[in-house]
Amino acid sequence: MEYEKMMEKAKEAKSAEELLALAKENDIEMTEEEAAETFAMLGKSGELSDEELSNVSGGGCHVNVGGKSFVVVTSALNCMNGRYESNWTTKTSYMGIKTDELVYAKDSFTLRKTWFGVSKDGQCGRCRWLCFKGGTGYCRLTAE
Repeated sequence: MEYEKMMEKAKEAKSAEELLALAKENDIEMTEEEAAETFAMLGKSGELSDEELSNVSGGGCHVNVGGKSFVVVTSALNCMNGRYESNWTTKTSYMGIKTDELVYAKDSFTLRKTWFGVSKDGQCGRCRWLCFKGGTGYCRLTAE
């Protein structure tokens, strides 16, 4: 299935389970966690949570995880705390083929791969401290 049609179907999915089934039908590796995060990122309900509403209404760019508040980041944001560590390494096969592989945090692989593709070294999209909550990226080192 071509990309545009698949994205249309993904946006029509009514649950993370439907999204996971669509991925499997198209030979795309996706875990249940990644399906849930992607479904949340697509914004199925059309309504914002109190936290999201606070962030977009000037309340700040933070996400609450485990009772702590973390700064929300974007893939191409340059490291703001000076503690950047790459989460990726390039491996070369015996045939000379180069592949990028995760080193530390290996959760949310689909999101991490997407962020990696639009970022450069020294930016949040490639950092080991990048975490996700419901598709939103945040820096693990910014707990308040």
